[in-house]
Amino acid sequence: MKIQHIIAFFLLIAASLASCEMRDEIFDKNKISGDTGYLNLAVSVQDKATRAATDEGTNNNSPVSADNFEVEISNSEGTYEEKFDSYAELQAAGKVELPVGKYTIKAHTSGTIAPQMDYPFYNGEETLEITKDTEKTTTVICTMQNTKIQLIYGTTFATIFKEWDITISDGSSNILTYDENELNPTAKYWLIADNVSEIKVHIVAYLQDGTKITEDRTITKPEDADSNFWAGSDALTITMEPGEPSTPDDPNGVTINVKVEISFTDDEVTEEIPVEGEGGDEGEGGDTTDPDGEEEPVIPAAPTITSQYLTSGISYTITANPDADDSDPTSAYIMSGNPEKADVAINAEAGFKEISVKITTSNSGFGAAISAIGLNQSVNILDENLNAMLVQVLNPPSVGETEYTLNIASFFGMMNMYGPGTHTFDISVLDANDEKASASLTVTITLNE
Repeated sequence: MKIQHIIAFFLLIAASLASCEMRDEIFDKNKISGDTGYLNLAVSVQDKATRAATDEGTNNNSPVSADNFEVEISNSEGTYEEKFDSYAELQAAGKVELPVGKYTIKAHTSGTIAPQMDYPFYNGEETLEITKDTEKTTTVICTMQNTKIQLIYGTTFATIFKEWDITISDGSSNILTYDENELNPTAKYWLIADNVSEIKVHIVAYLQDGTKITEDRTITKPEDADSNFWAGSDALTITMEPGEPSTPDDPNGVTINVKVEISFTDDEVTEEIPVEGEGGDEGEGGDTTDPDGEEEPVIPAAPTITSQYLTSGISYTITANPDADDSDPTSAYIMSGNPEKADVAINAEAGFKEISVKITTSNSGFGAAISAIGLNQSVNILDENLNAMLVQVLNPPSVGETEYTLNIASFFGMMNMYGPGTHTFDISVLDANDEKASASLTVTITLNE
């Protein structure tokens, strides 16, 4: 029997546990009653942040327009709110009549901020009080909330190395990834985590002869910076170039030079900052001895979880299949817009100790099904007592292995059986050195009526 049929049969049994979904009540928060006053609002963008809006990372002397910024006005009691699709729309409307009370005014780039974006996201907020028959004037100043990362390869990088994987991390699951498939990467606007003082760069590259080079770098702010923590509006340009071989007569000992230039919100000057780190190669020519002639210990890199869908998620639609086969529940819907592959790469140079997977879902039917097989809780898929169903679905590696690919696409058919919903895969890996990495990937399925 095909594995899809085995899974379908098992999940159909669990479907009896499904319950009906509840709908939220909708309230009218846009009704004006009682005494009122007026708001005269201006929205501006902090000029010094505009330098990070260009791929060159320099000030283009062209202020960012706030005309398309969304504007939201809400009172402190949560009983009144008014939204404008754009600041231009608000300007056309003139002053805004509001019930008396205390208000929070927010203005931001259209849409919502994402962990990784192709453009800067600006946001600003002000509070004020509206009193009876008076007009209040205020300005919301918006600043860039994400950090610009521009990676540049030196002219000879792609000739020295035939392939590479580069990750830039702030310690969270929001990891920037680069490889040889994009030689001129565009700037990425990164929502860095709070209170991050170190940005980690991990490089695995292969010379033309297959020799593996591993490098790690730590980027910190210069001592004279106003804060030790990285934040929105900071801009980093990271340049990668081949370095000189550690042993002159052996080209296999080549290293990678990492140059970092930084600019800040409050300073128009771009400056180079020192980068701490170490690297080595796995060929025969690298120098792995310390000054005393003793062998230096090789410290494996921390484990990583990477996928092109970790930040963006996966979204696709399903349509009822008029030719569905009653004997095959997975044929109930036809997918469209789904990726053919949806791999999550899990790596641990020190070897796997644990890999845990958990699924949370908004679909009660699928929720009952995954509860029946235990995936509603964090499951160590390396456990030698893992149930046979999960072994067939996940095809887990063994303890001590260093590479594993979790195929999210293999779950599409199972999820589709229950119709639309949002499903989140929480994944973590623990290596033999007890170093840990975690990440989440969300799949959103929409029903096409």
